[in-house]
Amino acid sequence: MGEQDYFKSALSNFMYDAACGGAISHRADMGDSVRKITEELDFPMPYAKVQQAVWKHYIETSVILLEEPGRGKEREQYRFVKEQNRYGTTSFRRIKVTEDAGKVINWKTKTFQTSEKDALINYVEDRFRKNGEAAAYMSCDFGRMQYKDAKQYEKILQILEPKQREYIEGLPWELSRCYHKLDKRMEEILLRLCRQEMYRGTVYFFGLEEQIEIV
Repeated sequence: MGEQDYFKSALSNFMYDAACGGAISHRADMGDSVRKITEELDFPMPYAKVQQAVWKHYIETSVILLEEPGRGKEREQYRFVKEQNRYGTTSFRRIKVTEDAGKVINWKTKTFQTSEKDALINYVEDRFRKNGEAAAYMSCDFGRMQYKDAKQYEKILQILEPKQREYIEGLPWELSRCYHKLDKRMEEILLRLCRQEMYRGTVYFFGLEEQIEIV
């Protein structure tokens, strides 16, 4: 991409952010679903574009990880900085932003069968209490499942409460496995699926350096 194209892209991104990008990010941070954000924006925007904006924001803020937690990999990002010289001329400069995705962790592993739901739920709830304010993540195969096993995906959605379902359906999940930070809503989704023996994946507790594999 040439410098002129970078400038056009930067200008477009700046205008978008000024119009509604900040509002989308703010409402996403508040936990609003993509549908709710789309319906309540002051400036009309297509649902699909709001989806992509929320997903991009979640990746940039590590709500969503595309790599398994605890690998300590760096991710490279680029952003545009608006600059103005003494003559009032505005320009945009593209800079690289590199963030550390976290330290390398040698996870301690505990494994449960989905059928061991009572012991599993008790153990997960205990890990939440002991992990405290430290980060926790759950692996998510919603995108892959939606593509390869639509019936199973629909069964999972039917288990969820309406607002939980709206949140999950609104995100443009990758076809490969990704990882969602365990805020209160995702904790409730995880436990609800475990109670119905419908979750298979891995849960990571950073404070305890422990992962729970559910198979």
